[in-house]
Amino acid sequence: MYGQEVAPPFGDRLREALDTYERLTGRRPSMDDVNPLSSHAKPYYRDFCRTRYRVTVEPSRGEWIALELGIKPMLRLVIEASAWPVLRMSCESRGHSTAMVHFPVRESRLDGTTKPTTPAKSDPSDDRIVAFVGRDREKLEEAATVDGEMLLQDGSEHAWRVQGRRLGELLGYPPCCVDHFVNTPGNCENIDVIRRIARRSTRFEPLLNNLSMSLVHAICWFPCRYDCVASLKLAREVERQLAAEQPEQQSLVRRMWGMPRLYFDERRQLMFDGSVVEDRVQYRAVHTPFTFDRNPSHAVLDWVFHMDIARRLAIADELAVDGKVIRVLRENRVIEEIELSEEPVLLPFGQTP
Repeated sequence: MYGQEVAPPFGDRLREALDTYERLTGRRPSMDDVNPLSSHAKPYYRDFCRTRYRVTVEPSRGEWIALELGIKPMLRLVIEASAWPVLRMSCESRGHSTAMVHFPVRESRLDGTTKPTTPAKSDPSDDRIVAFVGRDREKLEEAATVDGEMLLQDGSEHAWRVQGRRLGELLGYPPCCVDHFVNTPGNCENIDVIRRIARRSTRFEPLLNNLSMSLVHAICWFPCRYDCVASLKLAREVERQLAAEQPEQQSLVRRMWGMPRLYFDERRQLMFDGSVVEDRVQYRAVHTPFTFDRNPSHAVLDWVFHMDIARRLAIADELAVDGKVIRVLRENRVIEEIELSEEPVLLPFGQTP
């Protein structure tokens, strides 16, 4: 992988990533600081490109296991429009029925939200579709209809609750999780939903850590709590099958799930090889999702985040979060304070009360 990101037109991609990063954070590292070819950045780039911890399990494998075991009645997939015909034929050849929302969507790379494609701004190569796979064709068609109506809705909270509840029921999500989610405002960003769930949680069970959907996960819905009994029961069944299928990867997957996280969005996450003690994260190493998924479509923005935040924590062994300030400590002394324009969420997975 080392070197492929700096192939032409790398400069254009890096400037685009800096623009995006500045829009998200209010900060803009200099071009020299993030240029992988510079003497300053080259050692950090080598660290960024290491593949020692790569998770090779297909990200959606846990969802397919849930369908195959009958834990869930259907899957909701957001996939490239060009890939759907082949996948649909494969699913139907295995006895599954399928349905789809009959208009293209765009999926945010930062939080996974989907919105209908705007024709005037459309690049067909970016089009994705929302598809459903399961056994009951009638319910699949209903799910596609409800989902399509929700994507096109005018923001009515009543419609959001009614349609969201029905879609959650059709997808087989635990009733407690559906109830909690539909009583969250429909215009909430993922970080707000996650913050609400974290505040309700007593424990942070690693099996319910699905903060990175680009990596394999045991559940695909927002749990009502990160110690939700109903979600945990389903997740354990998925994990048992996953461990039987790919035992050589499962120890890495469990280790990844059990890492405390500081969450900004789907791509901007700090994942700690350590634990949370008295509201401080004590760690031996810090990672980002790129450490584990090596996703080339996100590599340049991930690299900017790595240089702006993650590499500054790599020389430390502890941090504390106070609203929009990260205090970085080494040997119990503050060595830096990083001021943010947003307030991240600390999720102490693996911690017991």
